Amino acid sequence: MNVLLVIKDKLEIRTTRGNLVNTIWITAISYADYNFDQTLILITTKDGKVEIRNNQGNLLKNVYKDSKISSAKWAGEDILIYYNNSKVELRSQNGGLIRSF
Repeated sequence: MNVLLVIKDKLEIRTTRGNLVNTIWITAISYADYNFDQTLILITTKDGKVEIRNNQGNLLKNVYKDSKISSAKWAGEDILIYYNNSKVELRSQNGGLIRSF
């Protein structure tokens, strides 16, 4: 099992003992979340971009972008997007809106 740490403009993947596995450099990263089997990383940037990347840092998909997004987290195979104004949306991995809360 690995842990994601956001430190300035980089994302560190570490073991639970603290050993560095990989470093992913992303400008203005604000939040990162693993999917259930730790094969995909959901990344939120400070400018509101939500992306899916693999453990090596390769971009797989741009999910959605809105300047009001504060963070995004996995919800099974779908994605919960949290906005600054307390709005929450459930979106598919390709960015399609499923439901607003």
